[in-house]
Parts: sequence; C-alpha cells; structure tokens
Amino acid sequence: MSSADPQAQVQLITVPFDWHLSLTTQDELALLAVPHGKNVQLELLSVGYVNRVIVTAATCDLEWRDALRTAENGLQTSVDAFTVTNGATQRTFDCNGAVLATSADVLATLIADLQSGLPLPAYTITNLTRAVAHNSDANSQALLDDMIGQIITDIVDGRLVDVVFTNTTTDRTFDADSTTVLELADIVQTLHDDLTPTTDLVAGVSLIDAGIEGYVSIWSGSQILNQGDTLNLELAVTDSTTDGEGYAAIVEFRVLRHSGG
Repeated sequence: MSSADPQAQVQLITVPFDWHLSLTTQDELALLAVPHGKNVQLELLSVGYVNRVIVTAATCDLEWRDALRTAENGLQTSVDAFTVTNGATQRTFDCNGAVLATSADVLATLIADLQSGLPLPAYTITNLTRAVAHNSDANSQALLDDMIGQIITDIVDGRLVDVVFTNTTTDRTFDADSTTVLELADIVQTLHDDLTPTTDLVAGVSLIDAGIEGYVSIWSGSQILNQGDTLNLELAVTDSTTDGEGYAAIVEFRVLRHSGG
C-alpha cells in the first residue's frame, strides 16, 4: 500500500471526557470500535489525552477487547487447552429441540473444529434466541443451547458478542457421554472468555502525575484491531472536588483494510 493511499493515512479521533471526571466511581469511555461486517482492520498507533485544568485524583486503564482470537493472536493455544472425550461429530443444531447428548456433541465438534483452525466448517443452526447475559447456574438446557448456537454463529460472523456470565466456574475438560447442563454451561463460558480476551494495554495511569496542561501520552506502539474489536478508557476517579476541564482522549490510528460497503 503506497503512502499516497488514503487508507494508509494516519487519522485522529478526539473523545472529550470532562463529564466522566465529575463522577466519584469507575466509568468507561468508548474510544474506538471497529465496524463488524465490513472486513475492516485498523492499526492503533497511540493514545493520549489533553487537559486544561488538572483533576485532583484520577487514574485510567486502556482496555482492548479482542472480539475473536485468530491464528496470529493465540487461537491455537487457547483451544488446545480444552480436552473433550467421546464426542461425536454434529454440526446441525436446533436450539429449541436438542437433547443433552446432542448439545454435548455440538460443543465437542465446535472445539475440535477450532483446534483445526478457522474458518469453521458449515453449521446449520436453527431457532436461536440471542442473549447478552447468561447465568451459568440457571441449569436450563434451553438457555445453554441458545448460548452454544450463538457462539457458533458469532464465530462464523467473525466476532463474538460480549456476554456477561455470572456464577461461573472455569472448566476446559468434559466427557460428552457423561456430562450435565451445569458442566456444559461452564465449558461454554470458559470457551467464550478464552476466545474473546480483554487486555489492558496500560493500567493505573495517573491523570494528574504528569502535571502537564496540554498533551500527555498514555500508550504508543502498534496494535492490530479487527472487526468487532473495541478500545475503551476505564476511568477511576477517587476525588472529584476539583473537576477536570478540557480533558479529551486523542486516538491515533490508520486503516489497513476496508473492503465493505
């Protein structure tokens, strides 16, 4: 790609966050979200902030959520940690009418397919009801089956929707011939979290220690963001007696690929 190509040009986003600094609890500021479905890839180059009146006590974390691991980002290592026995190949799944043995086989097949690498072979998923929260202790096969179907369709789409799991236990080993709804729920949660990790590029950065009115760098480097990935600034304000003024995050990036409509 030539330097004259507009996709290669460096771009800047400015995201004000004065209002967030008036709070006395942790808050999260969305900085960058890579569009899904447009075959987009970005390179994050730097993140910093500007200010005019410095707050008395505040820190921030720069958080990157990887929407789906790839071969270049630890997919093989993550899925190879799972051990499944007695699974039968099954890629047709009715989320409303499966018996537990079928659910176990579909999950076993998914893990085996991921261990072989992406893209997945063709699956047929029907009667899926999507969710963004799941209680692993609900002991509901209907909810479990929806979550299995959702993970498969999301992987095919190239990103996992973030799901908030509660009452979870990390589990990466199961026997498809001798399992329970509760165990499979834990397997699903563990697989989801392993495939879509959240990483702090930097943590605990003070918004006051630099003592600079102007631009302050938080992070610089090269971080590839694929479709569905998000970049957030997590703010922890412990004393808002002096509100910040003129605070804004500055995100520097460039587009590496964009072939969608």
